[in-house]
Amino acid sequence: MTLRELLENANLAGLGLLDQDDQIAFEKALAIAPESVRRHVIAEQARWSGGGELLPAVQPDASLRHRVIDAVNVAIVDAELAQSDAHMELVETGHRRRSGSIWRATSLGLLTACIVLTGSFLYVVQSNKAVIAGNGNNQALGEYVYGFGSEFTDAIFDPATKRIFLTANETGFEGRISIFSHPDWQKGRAFAESLPARENENYRLVELDANNHVVRELATFDGGVQTQTREVVKINTGSRVALVIVAVNAPATADRVLLIGTA
Repeated sequence: MTLRELLENANLAGLGLLDQDDQIAFEKALAIAPESVRRHVIAEQARWSGGGELLPAVQPDASLRHRVIDAVNVAIVDAELAQSDAHMELVETGHRRRSGSIWRATSLGLLTACIVLTGSFLYVVQSNKAVIAGNGNNQALGEYVYGFGSEFTDAIFDPATKRIFLTANETGFEGRISIFSHPDWQKGRAFAESLPARENENYRLVELDANNHVVRELATFDGGVQTQTREVVKINTGSRVALVIVAVNAPATADRVLLIGTA
């Protein structure tokens, strides 16, 4: 069972939606998984079963109820006073003036209630934005953990893990690339973030020689995706690595280097 399947089954198990056979298969797969994977899957399952709401648990301000009640009471009192005044004015000025006073009082009460409700709506909107931002961060973190797979513990704690930093070579480009490798890994891991969308073009991670010629392509990344992970072959120490942009289906060249670094 793959890590993605473990995570999906963990979420379903946390919600009590797995049938008996799938539950048994999930528990067996989890038992033989590496320790780092088990910890991640159990934490994800606890998050879902412990109340990972699909909708934000927005709590209005404690004073909101009192403000609404006060606004309604004021509107009622104003309406009653307006009716009394209108009755007295009817004797002097007639039905037309009384109707105008009642309308003004009712409008004032309605306006007050609308102001309070508008404030509550804005509060909920801001809370939803905060929840959405938090979910986006959790999704990116999950992509990084999934990208490392069973090597997640090595990447975090093993001093033998090596990271290649790629720095900007073109002004204004805000995309980022990091490459991780370890002597015991069969392949390295390349992580990309915030690569802008390009029409009929994509991004290539390449190895360059001393004359800025492409020696080999290491990975291809798509634009317009927040976070991406690719496996890459091992890169020799001292090799120059770059992120270039070329036309889709065209061979990679170093005509336009966006990021560059040294292993």
